[in-house]
Amino acid sequence: MNTNILKKTMKISYLITYLGLLTYSVFLSADDKMPLSANKQLTTIITERWDYSLRENPMSATHAGVEKYNHLLNRVSSVDNNRRLDAEKVFFNRLTSINVSALTAENRINHQLLKWVLEQEIEGYQLNLSRIPLTTFSSFFMSVLNMANGLPMTSVKDYQDYI
Repeated sequence: MNTNILKKTMKISYLITYLGLLTYSVFLSADDKMPLSANKQLTTIITERWDYSLRENPMSATHAGVEKYNHLLNRVSSVDNNRRLDAEKVFFNRLTSINVSALTAENRINHQLLKWVLEQEIEGYQLNLSRIPLTTFSSFFMSVLNMANGLPMTSVKDYQDYI
């Protein structure tokens, strides 16, 4: 399979997962008949984790249509890796402190999905996978070369941010 297609598919999958989690959490938290505190906690964590992921992955943010980070590249130092590991652990601890039985059925699924995402991220940072420069599927260098694929270039600023 073409690596560009695989990378785009993975990005779209993550985006859909986060947007789905957020949509279901917000929609179901608004229902007066459902337990609100656990659902609101989950919604807050999902929203904060999404915002955090956009800040930490500006190239993914740009591909998701968030222009705020267009002028930035992902940071890949060991300091960045350690900061991300610590942040993901905080998100994980907050998530696992939620009383799952107080969540709606749909939000239990959202909770499980976000827990899985965070476990994968924590494991990746513990193994320092970001320091592996090339894999079969991706690399920082391939990401930079393919940054413009699928980006809307509708203004001079878009081109300046890309350069």
